[in-house]
Order: sequence, then C-alpha cells, then structure tokens
Amino acid sequence: MGVLVILELVLLFGAMRVLARVMGPVLLPSLKVVLDMGVLAVCGWFAGRVGTPRVLSAAGLAAAGLAVYDFTPYLPLNFPWVLRLAKDALGDSRYLPSLSATLIIHALMFGSLFAGAQLSRPRKRPIMLDIER
Repeated sequence: MGVLVILELVLLFGAMRVLARVMGPVLLPSLKVVLDMGVLAVCGWFAGRVGTPRVLSAAGLAAAGLAVYDFTPYLPLNFPWVLRLAKDALGDSRYLPSLSATLIIHALMFGSLFAGAQLSRPRKRPIMLDIER
C-alpha cells in the first residue's frame, strides 16, 4: 500500500505538473487515469511477485484490500460509493449514466491491477527440440 501512495505522489507532484504544461489542461484528466492505471499495474506486479505460485490470488487479495477503503484523493477507486450508487440507480434511472461511467473506470483500474499481476509471472523456458545430434 505504501508503494501505491509513493508512486501516486510522485506522479501527482512531479510528472503531472510537467505534462500539464506540455499537453495543456484539457487532456489532464485522461492522462491522470492512464497514470493511475500504470500505478495499479505496478502494484499488481509487486503483488504477483510476492505471491508467485498463486499470482491471481495475490492480485485478488490486493484488489479486495483496495475495494474496502475510499482512495478518492489518490485514485478513482471508491467501491463503497459504487455500491451506494448502484442502490440509487435501482430506485431512480437518472443515476444510470453515472453508474456506467463509474463502473467502467473501476473495471479499468482493477483490470490494470490484474494485468500487472499476470505480467509478474515467471517466464517458462522454451521447449528445446534436441535435433542436432
């Protein structure tokens, strides 16, 4: 969890300010989402390396830890709020566009976490055909 906060602070106060001057403020929210996905992919890679035999279990445990709390200042992850929004959307259809956008962002974030965990798997040695005898 500490790695997540450190990487996010470096991105927020270092790279984001430089890129805001280069790209302009219009593309900044999209860039923030892409950088957050990168941070979560790195965290997934670390989780996968720690739980090497069971990479997906380690990533699932990391995702469960992220789903419990509100990380709104650092990441666009707030799973308890998504549950409340889904409850509200069942009662009133005006919440459906907001719910769909929020679900897409959460799917991208958690997907990048699992993709990073998949990338941490050790490579298998290629099968050698011993033909040159």
